[in-house]
Amino acid sequence: MSFENLTSRYILKSDLDYKSVLAEYRNLRISIENNRTYIEASNLYTMEMELIKEYSNNWFERSIIKAYKEISDYGESIEKTGKWIFCSIIVFTILASILRFKGMEWDIIEIIKFWFISFLEVIRLFLQIGTDDKSLWILEPIVRVTSLILLGNLYIAIRRKLSRK
Repeated sequence: MSFENLTSRYILKSDLDYKSVLAEYRNLRISIENNRTYIEASNLYTMEMELIKEYSNNWFERSIIKAYKEISDYGESIEKTGKWIFCSIIVFTILASILRFKGMEWDIIEIIKFWFISFLEVIRLFLQIGTDDKSLWILEPIVRVTSLILLGNLYIAIRRKLSRK
């Protein structure tokens, strides 16, 4: 057995484990960010998160990382998070309208007013203000938790974009 085969096997087994590769990704990303090449740093951060997801033994951690990618591309996309916020507000407005519906006349003005009030109630819940409408008690904790997750991701994405300017 040659010396090169022996060292390559030794290096692969001892030095290139998951934690050392993760540390190298992180060090490279920080170095690249210091050189103000943010697109490459963003790609390295994505690779770093994918590596964490791949080698995680905890199913809950993997599912949270997958959700983080789907919601905001690991905090890199303001647009993707904005789309999630918009879509969730629309879905919650539809659900709030269904919960609040108590039988009304099919006058178009009344229906528009009804939907607008439902929309405002969902916005109040989404912004953690609360509502006096007791018919939304089942929807309120779901909207609040969803808004915390989405607004938190939006904050992370905005902070990343502003810190790179």
